[in-house]
Amino acid sequence: MDRCVLLSQALCDGLRSDPINGVSDDPPIPPNSGTVHGLGLRLIRDQAGIYSSPFHRANLKWDAVFLAGTAALIASDKRTIGEVSNANIDLSRNISNAGIYGTGAAAGAIWLTGVVTHDPHAQETGYLTTEALVNALPIYAGLQLIAGRERPNEGVGQGRFLQNHSINSSFPSGHAMFAWTMASVIAHEYPHKWVKVLVYGAAGAVSVTRFTGREHFASDIAVGSILGYLIGRHVFHVHCNADFSEACR
Repeated sequence: MDRCVLLSQALCDGLRSDPINGVSDDPPIPPNSGTVHGLGLRLIRDQAGIYSSPFHRANLKWDAVFLAGTAALIASDKRTIGEVSNANIDLSRNISNAGIYGTGAAAGAIWLTGVVTHDPHAQETGYLTTEALVNALPIYAGLQLIAGRERPNEGVGQGRFLQNHSINSSFPSGHAMFAWTMASVIAHEYPHKWVKVLVYGAAGAVSVTRFTGREHFASDIAVGSILGYLIGRHVFHVHCNADFSEACR
């Protein structure tokens, strides 16, 4: 028998499934969306919405900008990574790890606080952050396996594609993607300037230090950051509760 998991009953009964424009072509997810079965349906619909989004007519011009920008960055990757010094690699890597783990800990603390204080807004924030990460994972893994790009310190250092088909290759940057996914959800849930400065600043620091730590090329980081932000934004707007955040439309 399905049970409500991780969520208060209010959230189980009240999580919305409307997209950003407030209108959905899909039938609404039933009130048992907090059950194991309901969560599976939510994940399937989230994935379908994420994969279909680039093909919406309104997004086609942005697709072109994204692809052109990515191509330009890839073309310049060999030159730009060559400008990065090896002097502070360890420091950069430590900062990037601290940034992503710190953001994850903050999201977990928000959720735990919501559980303890019975605050449904905090619970939603923690839950949707986790849900966004779950949705980001197959996209990250798929791109890594398909692209198979060498990291800056692998091979001949030119970031060749189709060389390392594993979930530890260079394209896209997982640290950047997951940091921006979490930051996007939190910043939309609490759209205060100081919150945005903190979470987007942390995500930006993660992105920059993955480059200065010679873990990824600039294009890897840009793609991961943009995808992470958009995935977090999508999950928020599809499932947010308008009573909790003014960013929910």
